[in-house]
Amino acid sequence: MLAQTTSFNSQSSPTNFTVQVYAWNYISSVYISDVFSIVAAITNPQISASTTNTLFPGPIVFQYTMDAGSNVNVTFSFGDTLINNPVSCLYSGDYPSGVWSGCSGTNHTFAIPGTMTVIVSFTNAISTYYKYLTVTLSTSVSSIVIGTSLQLLSSQCSAAYIGSRATASFVIQAANTTVKPASNAQVLIIPDLINQPTVTQGPFQLTFNYFNSPATTTNGLNIIYTSTGKTKEKLYIKLK
Repeated sequence: MLAQTTSFNSQSSPTNFTVQVYAWNYISSVYISDVFSIVAAITNPQISASTTNTLFPGPIVFQYTMDAGSNVNVTFSFGDTLINNPVSCLYSGDYPSGVWSGCSGTNHTFAIPGTMTVIVSFTNAISTYYKYLTVTLSTSVSSIVIGTSLQLLSSQCSAAYIGSRATASFVIQAANTTVKPASNAQVLIIPDLINQPTVTQGPFQLTFNYFNSPATTTNGLNIIYTSTGKTKEKLYIKLK
């Protein structure tokens, strides 16, 4: 076995090197040629955001850096769409240590409010790293409506009275298809004086499914009534 070690530096631009091996003896000969490139390993990749807490929909500017790495593909996934639509860019050659960079599209305006985890991958021919950053896009709790699956034409609701109690399950949704109410809010219920219902979840934490149109809470708000009759509750919404 013949082995030869030669030192190469990573290149300022993608460069291929050719290795040629020619072997022979008295009765035969063989020629082999192969191509390879020199790539510096990714070292200490980092990401940053211009802010981690702002009003919806932003934008927020994201950047990346690393101490070393060559021919690195950087991909940002923002987590605000049902179908992942990442932003990618390739840094060719050796990355300059201590320099912050951005890709086209990393000045990002979010499609939904809430708290999102931004995932960034750093990949080249010899390694892959992932970095994570959490950002919060805040919005108002105004412009919401209360509904129920037992809604009547009179805009009232009915609940079946069974076993000495009745349970009404409400949902909260945006007043129109474009409004994005805040998830970081709570519902407080002030019961009427006659039926005096108790609240099984209170204060109720709002958690919206923003991919619905209009956006709606992902779980129900259950109110238990202990006597029959008509009632009208007061629901108060407040930010945490």
